[in-house]
Amino acid sequence: MKLKKLLPAALAMLLSLALIACGTAYENGESTEQTTTQAYDTTWPETEILDFSPVFVNGENVAGAQILRDEEYWPTHVTLMAVLDVFGTAIAVEDGVVTMEGLNGEITFAVGSNEFDVDGETVTLDDESLEIHGTLYVPLAFFRDVFGALSASVLSGEVNIDTHQAEDGNF
Repeated sequence: MKLKKLLPAALAMLLSLALIACGTAYENGESTEQTTTQAYDTTWPETEILDFSPVFVNGENVAGAQILRDEEYWPTHVTLMAVLDVFGTAIAVEDGVVTMEGLNGEITFAVGSNEFDVDGETVTLDDESLEIHGTLYVPLAFFRDVFGALSASVLSGEVNIDTHQAEDGNF
């Protein structure tokens, strides 16, 4: 009997959460559209799938890291902030331009671009950076070719970013 009384309230709450997730909020029973103030595209790429496969930096599992995968499930992008937290790297985003310190110097890039400035030199990657619902994703190659890691690869379904050289000098 109690379940019958709780069911309508639970359904109403689920519907409200679904509408909020879709960008519609309700205040005093009236719909108000939520908008983003950012000038760049925040739509989900149709060919990308969100994944929570493990991301490791120097063997340490990165809490909160997410991976975007293409339709064939090949990792394409990684959550930037979660990885930067491991390095203690500060990041500034202003008007869609990201500035941060990498292992090779200062990095600047526009969100949505595949060109990254590293201490005055431009590095062009195959994929662009993405901002989706407030989360910044960069191509996996960003960590190797722009940030300065020794390797950024996928092994056994896990993303591995390594900034350490082996003691004998070999990788």
